[in-house]
Amino acid sequence: MRFPSHFTKGMPWVNFVPYEYKMPAVTSQPAPVTKSRAPGISEVALFLPGDFNERIQADWSEQEVIGGASEGLDMAQTEAINAFAKAAGSKVSATVAAATGAVSYPTDILIFNSVAPVQLNFNFNMIPFDKEEGKNIVAICRNFKKAILPKLNLSDSIARLHFPPIWDISFQGISGMGVETPSLYQQMALINVGVDYGSGATSVLTFHDGNPVQVKLSLTFQSIRKQRLM
Repeated sequence: MRFPSHFTKGMPWVNFVPYEYKMPAVTSQPAPVTKSRAPGISEVALFLPGDFNERIQADWSEQEVIGGASEGLDMAQTEAINAFAKAAGSKVSATVAAATGAVSYPTDILIFNSVAPVQLNFNFNMIPFDKEEGKNIVAICRNFKKAILPKLNLSDSIARLHFPPIWDISFQGISGMGVETPSLYQQMALINVGVDYGSGATSVLTFHDGNPVQVKLSLTFQSIRKQRLM
């Protein structure tokens, strides 16, 4: 599936390729070597919208470390006083601080904890050029709505929900995308699909064949694992 099918010269593109879920492994490979295409879900190529964004966040927290002897007190004395103060109470440390006219240098620093899985947000505004393109827009939206849902499997009278597919998302015609691999994000889970239809004065605007005049498709993907540099 592809949109738009006209006037595509020079446009940056994004490609969504669905695969069956496979648990990620902590190896030298950023993604599983063997991957199977997800049945019933189609590959999609779309223009890269102007308000696309990447979200890459790291978690740091403030923690106290050993050290920071105050003037007039060496490190051993400072640590001993701090340990004694925790056992005997704050009055001890306050008394020492008042007597010396100094307190231990604050040793709280930011310590790295982890990174959050990368997140990609897309907001497509799709207006069909002709009848066939209108049908294609409807099919693309239905494809992503199906792809976010688990699949029910009945085996030996036991109902199981199989994970929805995961996606490889690659970019063409634009530089700077990707973290581990240039222009590519692998093992991305589709976590949100939104479809908005352009409205007229009293109802949704449609053509004579029933296809919407304008569709806004929003997609949010998040990596199923945390990124790292090898």
